[in-house]
Amino acid sequence: MDLYNTLLVSLEMSESDRRLLMVLLVIFVVILLLAGFIGMLVRYLSNKMGERIETDIAEAVKYRIIENHKSAMKYGRRKNARLFFKAATPSMACLAFILVFWLIYSLCTLKNGGFGANHFANFNDLLFKFDATWEKDFLGFYKLMALSVKDYPTFVGGHWASYLIVTVFIIATVYLFVVSQAFLARAANLRRVVDEVYKNSLKGFNFFDETAKAAEQERQNKQ
Repeated sequence: MDLYNTLLVSLEMSESDRRLLMVLLVIFVVILLLAGFIGMLVRYLSNKMGERIETDIAEAVKYRIIENHKSAMKYGRRKNARLFFKAATPSMACLAFILVFWLIYSLCTLKNGGFGANHFANFNDLLFKFDATWEKDFLGFYKLMALSVKDYPTFVGGHWASYLIVTVFIIATVYLFVVSQAFLARAANLRRVVDEVYKNSLKGFNFFDETAKAAEQERQNKQ
């Protein structure tokens, strides 16, 4: 009986454990909401980005400069590639600049690490660092006992090059990802639009009904 009572007491959650559980639950809910919001935002932006290709090929399709499905796809892909190249140029230029800067900086600092320098590790100077204390309970499960800030963001003058390299690299990479997403969205929308415009089907077609409709439309236009 004493062992049974001891187990019941040990399994009861302490106040700190309840608070930790509530914090973890809130974090989990926030992550789910953020994931859903980001998903909706990506879908919305993809749709908006995909509409650009419709505008670019509208005139050529409307006035029948492009006569068939194959030519329309070829024309649209060429337009899409030009848009991608134009939008990706700033990002590619930044990445090229960082590569050249990294080579020159590494050659100039061969005595202090040169090409072996870990610029991403140096960039961690600008981030918070946390220290977590974990302990095992009698069942062998880990539980968080304390969480504190170990180091605060600190600017180290000798790591200025790492800050520049990593910052520009992250911005250029994210921007290139967005541009690539826009390219894929336009490509998907291009195929959908061209398939709809150049879709030829005789299903439900009746020569006499269509002729009557055309005659009625012409009569209304004359009035």
